[in-house]
Amino acid sequence: MERCHGLCDQFFWSRHQFATVQEVRAQYPEFLHQMRYAYEVPGHPGITPAQLRQQYTDQRIRSLNPNWTWKEGRKLPLVAGTVHCVRLTDTQGRLSAFGRSFTLESTYRHSYIRASLAVAEQRLRFFFQESAEDAPQLVDSRLFELPSAVRSYDSALADDLLL
Repeated sequence: MERCHGLCDQFFWSRHQFATVQEVRAQYPEFLHQMRYAYEVPGHPGITPAQLRQQYTDQRIRSLNPNWTWKEGRKLPLVAGTVHCVRLTDTQGRLSAFGRSFTLESTYRHSYIRASLAVAEQRLRFFFQESAEDAPQLVDSRLFELPSAVRSYDSALADDLLL
């Protein structure tokens, strides 16, 4: 998702200064179409996001019904699974992930670190990978307390939360 937001910024918001919301609404569908059917997924030459998505037949990736709306007053529940992000550490080995700041050993200054949050375990693990050929190595692991109970994944979850 984070990569998607970066692409949206790079290829949509930064390319044109929109004067009205209606102008955004008019041009955004074409942008989404290009991103789904023309953009090549990094690491998958010649494959578009739509083609890659077709390879997952187990419903891990699906679109919500465009007629659904968020139920007033509902909070999005925490669901078991793993959430990943990649962050660049600063000169002190610091990084921010999932709304919190962390400092790793100085060995990892100016390094890209993968932060993986195991939601059910409430554990955040940090991985460093020297190159694409090397296996990621666990460099730190921390308790990551979450503000509410974690639910098991259920495909009906979207129906429960949306109208």
